[in-house]
Amino acid sequence: MKSLLTYRPKQPCTNIGGYRYFFNGQEGDNEVFGENSLFAFEYRMHDARLGRFWSVDPLADKYPWNSTYAFGENTPIWARELEGLEAKIVIAGSGGSGTHYSQSDINAFNARALMMQKKGFSKASVHNGQMLLSAFREVTKRDGSILSIITYAHGGAIGIFLDNDEGFYTTNWSMSTGKYADMNMLANEVKKYNVKFEENATWVFASCYAANSEDGRLSQSNESIAENAATTLNITTIGSTGPVFPEIVNGKETGRLKTDGTFKKFEPYTVTKTTVVKEIHSFLFIKWTKYKQVQTDEIKVKITDLGKTIDPSNP
Repeated sequence: MKSLLTYRPKQPCTNIGGYRYFFNGQEGDNEVFGENSLFAFEYRMHDARLGRFWSVDPLADKYPWNSTYAFGENTPIWARELEGLEAKIVIAGSGGSGTHYSQSDINAFNARALMMQKKGFSKASVHNGQMLLSAFREVTKRDGSILSIITYAHGGAIGIFLDNDEGFYTTNWSMSTGKYADMNMLANEVKKYNVKFEENATWVFASCYAANSEDGRLSQSNESIAENAATTLNITTIGSTGPVFPEIVNGKETGRLKTDGTFKKFEPYTVTKTTVVKEIHSFLFIKWTKYKQVQTDEIKVKITDLGKTIDPSNP
């Protein structure tokens, strides 16, 4: 349905019949209609004889202006077809000496990220804020847009803690040196189209206190990293008011997360306000008053308590 100049190729593979990945890097099926006639995209089959898919794009309802069977928005010469679902990315955080990261912490965050990788998430390991921005840019370039984010890392209300003073912070907690990044920097990447989030994108902060509005380092109670991300990026976010730890059953992590506080969901919505502005005009000795309506948009946040346990892959 959607198109990009870049795509995510499958790994080349050979068998007795030889190399079998062709058009758009997809696997060909020569047993149905002959050579180079049918290609197996991940979510549907493409009939090269017709230049059409056999089934509807899983995201067709989000692109009503396109045919549900069309290839690459009907521009097959220059465009490549994405596989039908936007990217999901999981971040495994780490930090150097002098941080809260022990080797067991790093191993645990990495193991949880690998668990999400089996559920279709792309995995990225980062140890500073700039690496986090780079991960968002790379997955946008590859897949076109981001649908889900999970960040496993140490953190707090002011941000995601990585290397010393080089993490990822709220818009009102900037660092003067190092490879840190903040929400304003990420928002700027969105404005430049280097990073794109889907309208229904969700970011799960799987770190402690990401939604703690009572942190004394915040200048305002609504500036915790989870709520700040919702208002700045206009996406849904989830964070906890307390410490976060894995749910363990029979000695094994289930993939679900628990907290001693409460998981909160922050859903942004736009409120349009209309105000009347008075303007006084004059020409020579004549004066007159003109009134006009000015509309401004303000992003507000709906906050929902999710309880003490969530599944970060399907919150």
